[in-house]
Amino acid sequence: YAVLMPAADRNLDTIFRSERPDISAICSMVKTTAQAIEHLHEKKMIHGDLKLLNVVRVKEKLCLIDLDASAVIGEGCYAGAKFSSGVLPPEMIYKLKDDKNVLQRGGRRASISGSGGGKEMEQFQAYFAKAKASAKVDDKELWTKIKPSMKSMGRKQPPAHYVVKTFLTTPEDEPINPKALPYALVPSSPAIDIWSLGTVLFALVTGSPLFPVNRDDDLNNADAMDAVLNWDEKRDLPSLLTTIENPLVNDLLMKLLAKDPANRPSSMKVALEHPFFENRAATHSQLEEIKEK
Repeated sequence: YAVLMPAADRNLDTIFRSERPDISAICSMVKTTAQAIEHLHEKKMIHGDLKLLNVVRVKEKLCLIDLDASAVIGEGCYAGAKFSSGVLPPEMIYKLKDDKNVLQRGGRRASISGSGGGKEMEQFQAYFAKAKASAKVDDKELWTKIKPSMKSMGRKQPPAHYVVKTFLTTPEDEPINPKALPYALVPSSPAIDIWSLGTVLFALVTGSPLFPVNRDDDLNNADAMDAVLNWDEKRDLPSLLTTIENPLVNDLLMKLLAKDPANRPSSMKVALEHPFFENRAATHSQLEEIKEK
């Protein structure tokens, strides 16, 4: 048997670069994408990897593709088995604790580890070394993608190591021994896709990704991972939107890209109710209300 699927002419990244959509077209494309994600959420699934490359146009209609990072919304279901770290929210990034560097009295360090990481680094490495044999895919590029990213903290500080809260799965997509990991897994929830929608909108209105990424949309380095982990939308976002004069865009991005999942729209349906997605211009009172925030 074979599945015959229609061919897409362009993905959202190519549409943006080649067709230079205006703010009205961007609004329409992001709205259509959000509606598709909303449909997934209604079916108790998250996409898990929403990015420009995973939205394609088929006969003038935008469609979602690449659902291999999707996850069921429900008890015991987690996000992060597969990912593009450049569109993941802060709760999906973890800094490994370095417990090899103990403090003496007065706050001086008793030892400085050359590589850092300590017990949690050992846990992380041991988990993927031992569990890979029972994982459903023997991916030679797995470690390259998930290995801890090191950030130098200066001569007198051990380096910091950052990872995505990922895990291995059985052929039935069950997590393999998650208690062996140094971090708690993140339950799959609409909040993850809502953040990712914010990164899509940000890229379309600014022409740049929210954080430095490689060609696979993974974060470039430890500095980028640190920036995600320590993200503060009220502190960081305004300086990135200085060229965006549309207050509705700025307000929506502030909500979608909230560090705390509880501060993001509670559902994609709620996000779609934002004035940016209305077919008419915002009223004067709406603009004034937004400016006062």
